Amino acid sequence: MCKIIQLEWDSNFFDYEVGKLYIPKNGHFEISVLPENEFKLIYLFSEEPLSDHKLKSLGAQLVDVKVELAKSTAIMPLNFNDKNTYEVKPINELSNSLISLVLESGVYSRFKLDQNFIQNEYERLYIAWIKKALEETNSKVYGAYLDTQLLGFISLSMKSGIADIGLIAVYEKARGMHIGKILLHEANNYANNNDSSAITVVTQEKNEQAMAFYIKNGFSVQNKTYTYHLWKKNQ
Repeated sequence: MCKIIQLEWDSNFFDYEVGKLYIPKNGHFEISVLPENEFKLIYLFSEEPLSDHKLKSLGAQLVDVKVELAKSTAIMPLNFNDKNTYEVKPINELSNSLISLVLESGVYSRFKLDQNFIQNEYERLYIAWIKKALEETNSKVYGAYLDTQLLGFISLSMKSGIADIGLIAVYEKARGMHIGKILLHEANNYANNNDSSAITVVTQEKNEQAMAFYIKNGFSVQNKTYTYHLWKKNQ
């Protein structure tokens, strides 16, 4: 039977009770058993789209179709001549330019698009994530620079022995300049240095530009998860 789990970190961070319910493929659950009064917000994660009219009647909304992609590190993303135009180097400190890029990386995030978030949850959450990436020993943050100007960044970490892209973004004015490929090349180096044969990344299905970018550079779709938010009524 599907069970709602209280999310301690999310609850403490947002300062209200948050739970999650994972619904496997062909999983069955009764809407009536959802203890929504105990939570201000429940994340519903499903392997397939939910069409139960009772769910919709509660006001739950589809906020994200999360797409997990992966590629072999044997597939190198660089195939152009100006790869040395930009300098890629580690970022060790938070800066205003990095924060700006971090917030740009989440423009399709469910935490930004769901208008029920009214306490700057999106901004606070993404800044917390990049701070964690800067502080943890098994994570790395790299920036692509033209002279001293930061044009793009990528955060990387190891998850279960596999290199994973956490956040990645390029300033709009610098798109089309191969910076995304340069950052993927750095991800490839990071994976090889950590004996990872693959790189994984998660993006949103509606982020068509990101999806096309990853597919073009050797990634393939591994899994999709449909995410719904169920907010407590009269919150």
